[in-house]
Amino acid sequence: MAKKLMAGISTKERVIVIVALLVFVIDRITKMLAKEYLGQGKIVDLLLFKFRYSTNTGGAFSILKDHSLLLTILGIIAFFALVYLLRKSSDKPMMTLAKGLIFGGAAGNLLDRIFVRHVIDFIDVGFWPIFNVADMALTIGVMLVLLYLIKKRQ
Repeated sequence: MAKKLMAGISTKERVIVIVALLVFVIDRITKMLAKEYLGQGKIVDLLLFKFRYSTNTGGAFSILKDHSLLLTILGIIAFFALVYLLRKSSDKPMMTLAKGLIFGGAAGNLLDRIFVRHVIDFIDVGFWPIFNVADMALTIGVMLVLLYLIKKRQ
């Protein structure tokens, strides 16, 4: 079954799909665990950060808070724009990894917006807004794209 689904796509596209699915699944599982175990205001304090359940109806850093429908529509448009733009971009290994991270992270947060009208966040480092695995994947993916573009210009 999996072979049939992956037939006709390149190895690099397979890597993108696998990375995106891994990010998506890890994001879903960690959000479910956060909701289950941290949902009643419980805080788990570790050395460098805390786990604290939070919902975000806004975008990154709570921009456009309480405008969930607008953010969902913009998220869907942005997701498909990303698919188009990243398909046209370089096939270098760094970009292949970046694409998978960006797609997986975008899909994880978009699913929250579509079905529950907010994003579940739970990682609190104290000096930054609370975030989740999808946010980390998106950030790392974008940083890899920027690093690639900087190296390409040199």
